[in-house]
Amino acid sequence: MCAGIILGRNIHRLAQIRTRIMVWSGITLFITFVFRTFVMPSSLTSQSNYVMQRVLSTNNVDHSVLHVTSTLSVALLAFCCVSLIADFQGSNCVVEFIARTGQMTLSIYLAHVLVFNFVVHWMHWVRPTGLDTALVLSLAFYVIAVPVSSMWQRRFGIGPFERVYRAFGG
Repeated sequence: MCAGIILGRNIHRLAQIRTRIMVWSGITLFITFVFRTFVMPSSLTSQSNYVMQRVLSTNNVDHSVLHVTSTLSVALLAFCCVSLIADFQGSNCVVEFIARTGQMTLSIYLAHVLVFNFVVHWMHWVRPTGLDTALVLSLAFYVIAVPVSSMWQRRFGIGPFERVYRAFGG
């Protein structure tokens, strides 16, 4: 989220720095993959190295250095690829639809967290069995959230959480 805020505040320079962001993100992702796959000692899986195991984990629950690094790299690559496509496509209804949705990412993210917690933890309608369940639930959420957020942004100009963010952060 912090990287998105930084990119958002420097969006006017994105065309100048996009290639560097993509190259460094790709290199970082590759180094993280090589380190986790080939370099990291298997002894870190033992209980005696619990701290190192947590620091170097790629599990999303641990929020470790490797997990954050690889997740940030993927997010930056995806952002740059989407912005590159949008720049080449020019202004058309699909790009405008996606742009309106993109202007509400904070609201979409927080709504996703609230809906997931409501459905899984509070109401127990969905049992969290693994990645498959998380992906299906996320896909179902985004199928609804993307068009709703685009309509909201077109009508009100700014998302509810983006309004709160701007009130505090300017």
